[in-house]
Amino acid sequence: FFSVIIPTYNRCNELKVALNSVFEQTESSFEVIVIDDHSTDGTIEWLNTIDDPRLSILINKKTKGACGARNTGVEAANSAWVAFLDSDDRWHKNKLEVVKNAILKHPEYAIFYSGCSYLLHDTLWYPPDRLNKNGDIRSFLGRKNRIGGASVLLVQNNLLKRIGGFDET
Repeated sequence: FFSVIIPTYNRCNELKVALNSVFEQTESSFEVIVIDDHSTDGTIEWLNTIDDPRLSILINKKTKGACGARNTGVEAANSAWVAFLDSDDRWHKNKLEVVKNAILKHPEYAIFYSGCSYLLHDTLWYPPDRLNKNGDIRSFLGRKNRIGGASVLLVQNNLLKRIGGFDET
């Protein structure tokens, strides 16, 4: 159901936490595509120790940045829905289950996003002024980052491919 795209660059220790948060999801219908953006910290060696058929590892021959690495993942994604997780983030264990239920309830939507919180100096912090809307949200998106980082975003795969993915500039 989902292709989970995780770009990473020299974050091997953080990636372990992020990837674990995917493999522990209550919804198990997913593939995971980790895109190594030319790391030098042993990330590839560690990834090669993981024996899970849901994991694919892609390697950028040169550093392309987060958006370029995400686009490498989008090109390889096989599922109807693409979910993004930054390698220094982690998901709540039922994120994909909750979003899948929302997708099934609202098949007319092409983009979904979830809330997020941040751990700052051992304190859980919820960002203020996040968008809490349904339906057509285009009029709200241009004002400022009202959704949050990429780790909250889920998009129909065909839409991502139609628009050409992320702007790499």
